[in-house]
Amino acid sequence: MPAATEREEYKQRILNDLNTRFHLEVRLEKEQVVSDIYFNEMMGCPAATSWHEQTVMTIKPMVMMS
Repeated sequence: MPAATEREEYKQRILNDLNTRFHLEVRLEKEQVVSDIYFNEMMGCPAATSWHEQTVMTIKPMVMMS
């Protein structure tokens, strides 16, 4: 996928280098994280009241096929 900005291009180069030079699979994902909760007495369990988005990087060794 082509990079739209210089920053995206730089980020993609780093990810490609990690992949080719160190044989690492790197994945960037945006996840929803609970910021605040309260105890819902009617349901008898906690309920989320506030969420925010957070970028998470997962790095793991590539599986080499023989």
